[in-house]
Amino acid sequence: MLLQHARGLIEALASLGTPVFAIGGVTPERARQVHAAGGWGVASIRALWGSKKPAEVAQQMIEPWV
Repeated sequence: MLLQHARGLIEALASLGTPVFAIGGVTPERARQVHAAGGWGVASIRALWGSKKPAEVAQQMIEPWV
């Protein structure tokens, strides 16, 4: 679950029109939460490199924005 203070920060910055990207510890579920909070995108390495199906994980991560 996205930490409450992180969600509040994303919401505050997004309300000002500031592009917000989540970096670090991003999973497909957290990507959806970032999008729901108003984030513009995510960056992830471990979730992709550690997966047996990185293309599938990548698709899940960008799904909220497409």
